[in-house]
Amino acid sequence: VAIVAFVQAMRTGDSRAWPGDTNLRALERIGPRGAHLASQISEEVSALSARATEGAGAEWRALPVPWAADGRIDRITLVSRREGEADDEGGGKKGRGGGIRFLINLDLSRLGPLQLDGMFRKEPRGLDVMIRTKQPLPDALRLELTGVFGESTAAMGLKGGLTFQVVKKFADPLGDTGFRSGLWA
Repeated sequence: VAIVAFVQAMRTGDSRAWPGDTNLRALERIGPRGAHLASQISEEVSALSARATEGAGAEWRALPVPWAADGRIDRITLVSRREGEADDEGGGKKGRGGGIRFLINLDLSRLGPLQLDGMFRKEPRGLDVMIRTKQPLPDALRLELTGVFGESTAAMGLKGGLTFQVVKKFADPLGDTGFRSGLWA
């Protein structure tokens, strides 16, 4: 939910979507330092939003996303591009409608490095996600994740599926421009 709110804030430039109106007001109420911090957050959200919407074509774009882990805030990189909205050479729309493809690299303390490779489609509304790992996930975890994914997508009125893939290297559409680190090679 937090990532969805953050992405929405990036699309609109509205800091009230993330970190949220309640959080910003709470900061403003604690005094001048809090008000200054709330202002900085709002400015940063606007700047990141402008960066995220630059060149809205089919190229890959990287967006840093705050991520709470082990009691601290880290940054992960959300890499995305619009797909399927461009028409074919005849000028007609493709049959499946447009969507957004995204990649997120994580390094989890218990599972190790993994990559979420997803495609959100507008028409028909759907979400497909592939979880890439360097080592196979335990069968029980795969079943649990598949169940949670199915329940979540159904609750949101989405169609789609979750698949798993074990690889030596994760997809890296940006090359050495910030999405990649020694972990992903």
